[in-house]
Amino acid sequence: MSMKLISVDIHKYKSIESEQSFSVEGQTTVLVGMNEAGKTSVLEAIAKVNYFTSDKSFEFDTTHDYPRKEKKKLDKSGEDPIAVTLTFRIDDKLQKTIEQDLGKGVFNVSTFTYGKKYSGGGSFGGLTTDHSLLVDLKLKSVGIEDKNLSLQLKQCKNDTTFSTIITTIQDEEIKKKVETFKAYFTNTWKWVSDPIGEYVARTYLKPNMPKFLYYDEYYTLPSEVVIEHLVTSKDSPETEEHKTARALFELADINIDELINADDFEDYVAVL
Repeated sequence: MSMKLISVDIHKYKSIESEQSFSVEGQTTVLVGMNEAGKTSVLEAIAKVNYFTSDKSFEFDTTHDYPRKEKKKLDKSGEDPIAVTLTFRIDDKLQKTIEQDLGKGVFNVSTFTYGKKYSGGGSFGGLTTDHSLLVDLKLKSVGIEDKNLSLQLKQCKNDTTFSTIITTIQDEEIKKKVETFKAYFTNTWKWVSDPIGEYVARTYLKPNMPKFLYYDEYYTLPSEVVIEHLVTSKDSPETEEHKTARALFELADINIDELINADDFEDYVAVL
């Protein structure tokens, strides 16, 4: 496990009209409450933040999910509110992996937040990186001492600016070395003030966030699972039994596409 859910803030969701916050203890496995107390709303809201597979019924929708008496007000405001904010703790293994990539001291965060908007977009919080230290460490690692180049990289916020910096470097050997830093400044998500934080969130945090599976009944695996159907049904409604089978494959970290395309029967059997 690379990170763990440690707290939940539900801002507005169905019957939850005022913010509700709670911690998730280490060994929590049960949510207890009276009938109609909102247990289902809580679990659905968490699941919709990062559902384990593509499922339209587990995407936030203001028409169905926003408190109804406030829906008109929301429509007039034109806002895109955050439905739920989750706080995660990064484990030591992932922290060490990030440190090995960026360098010691560039990213010293052990917890962060992720808020899911009703539009489907996400928002990270609590991430701090030392941009200047990253540049110093990377230049030192390739044996470059150039104050002007260092200053330019410390002010670089995106791949466009990075490409411009590369064109100004005359020494081909230095240019090749500096080009290896491009990934840190690509800034695909367009984080204006923190391209290094964007790199960490996109490369390490988002892919390792826990996925959730919500169910309100116990479903059994079908007696026979046609693996090809787990692929072809991705964009069409699934039976609950198929969802259970897909969840089992996710838990076992089995890539269904690779399994189907395997050309060695022994490898195929070994994976299963």
